[in-house]
Amino acid sequence: MAYTVDLSTAAKRDLQSIGDDDLRGRLLLKANDLQAFPDVSGLKKMEGSDTLWRRRVGNWRITFDVMARKKAIVVYHIKQRKEVYR
Repeated sequence: MAYTVDLSTAAKRDLQSIGDDDLRGRLLLKANDLQAFPDVSGLKKMEGSDTLWRRRVGNWRITFDVMARKKAIVVYHIKQRKEVYR
């Protein structure tokens, strides 16, 4: 059974702030690919958390939470690497 992927308000705002339409589309596609969790490349668990993960897309990171019982993924942020770990 596939997971449902929801973007938080902050993730939507992050996407809107990206000026390059091609990059925005690529990041959105990679976020939607999380439906196939855990069979997705470029995933790593965030240190210090049981449910937070990140996906690497070039210099960008998609941070998300996995709710296994609900089969849902909530994307919290889509930011450049230099900004996401602050």
